[in-house]
Parts: sequence; C-alpha cells; structure tokens
Amino acid sequence: MAVYGLENLQNKQLQVDQEVNLLEGITIAEGLTLLKLEIETGGVRTEVSAPEAYTPEYPGNVNNIVFTLTKPDGSTLEVTSGSLTVAPLDYQAPALAVVDIIAEKYSWYNNLNEATSDFIKPRILLSYYVLNRYTKGDRLHVIL
Repeated sequence: MAVYGLENLQNKQLQVDQEVNLLEGITIAEGLTLLKLEIETGGVRTEVSAPEAYTPEYPGNVNNIVFTLTKPDGSTLEVTSGSLTVAPLDYQAPALAVVDIIAEKYSWYNNLNEATSDFIKPRILLSYYVLNRYTKGDRLHVIL
C-alpha cells in the first residue's frame, strides 16, 4: 500500500465550481513522495497543479484520480483510485411573468376605449420591437 485513505477520496462530493481538497484524508507511505496528481477522464489525463484546492469544471465526468509517486531510488509508481462523478451546478428555473410593455411605456394607452386599444396595440408592439431591434435606416423605413 503506497497511498492510504483512498476510501476518503471515494466519499468526496465533487461538484462543478466548488473547491475540494483532493489530498484531505490521504496519507502517502513513508519514503514515497507525491510527484504529481492527475485527473483521468475518458482516457485523457490532466495534471492538477494544486490538488489541495481543486475546482472541477465539467459535470458528469467519471474521473479516476492518479497519484504519481517517487520512490527513494528515483523510480516512479502510479496509484489509481476508483472513479468519481462530478455533480452539476444546482439549477433554479427562472420565474417568468407576463410583462405589459405598452402600459409601462405609454400611459395614455390605458385611457383608450376597447376598440381603439385593440386596433392600436399590435402596431405599438411592432413599433416597439422595430425600434429596439433594427438600425436607424430600418427605423426610418418603418416610420414612413
């Protein structure tokens, strides 16, 4: 056993954008030194420059943590932990509400009778959309 406490690593809750210490609860056997720590995802290894402050970037990946250790004679040894899954960010759906742009922008509209307001409402909405969407030349064309 070169690395003790790999079960602590298996119990870690990894989540996107949340910093975690990958070395917490890990003990390296006497005489061995940690050369590097890598995250393996889909067969591709990425070195973690600061394993004590690792922040996952992508959710759902099943990762292996690979410890590369140096022996006293200079040779290296790799220890791989089991797979870990990175949880996605918690999603909160936005609350949607109907907005009455005409009543907010044109206070005089509320004083019109129903027939007039029914006639003018689509034209005001179109004008509002065009004025906010198109360039100056397009606005002049719509106004004409």
